[in-house]
Amino acid sequence: TYQSAGVAVVSVKSGGAADKAGLEAGDIITRLGDTDITTITSLTEALAQDKPGERTTVTYTRGGSEKKTDVTLGEQ
Repeated sequence: TYQSAGVAVVSVKSGGAADKAGLEAGDIITRLGDTDITTITSLTEALAQDKPGERTTVTYTRGGSEKKTDVTLGEQ
C-alpha cells in the first residue's frame, strides 16, 4: 500500500496537546481523525475544522511503525 508522506513533528511543546498525546519530535503525522495528512497545509486545515477541547485520533509513524493515539486539541 502507498503511504502518504505526512508531516514531521519538529518539536513538541512541554505540556502541549502533542506532548500529552505522547507525540515526539521525529514522528510523522499521517492522519488526523478521518483526514489524510500529506502537507503542513492539510494538517492546518484539519486542525482548523476541530474546536479546542475536542478529542480526535492522530495516526503517525515512528521508526517505521504506524501508531495511533487520542489527542485533546488545545488552543492554536
